[in-house]
Amino acid sequence: AQFDTMGNPLPDFVPAEGGFDVIALADGRILLCNSAFTRMLGYTVDELRGGSAFKLTHPDDVEESRELVQQLVTGEEDLLRVDK
Repeated sequence: AQFDTMGNPLPDFVPAEGGFDVIALADGRILLCNSAFTRMLGYTVDELRGGSAFKLTHPDDVEESRELVQQLVTGEEDLLRVDK
């Protein structure tokens, strides 16, 4: 089992078929990602885990991404899905 930073077990990660999936904390740290995501970037899961999703985001998109994540933190949204 995998755990979040508070020691709580994470749900089983079932990636979407054909998609690039990543699960990150509100501060942008990557918790989980699927093999399609790692192949696209050329890194292993271990190399990506704990790194910043914002560093992988195009500079023009970082501010919008941070705003979307903030909506999750404040409870304005309960799910965030970004297609790029």
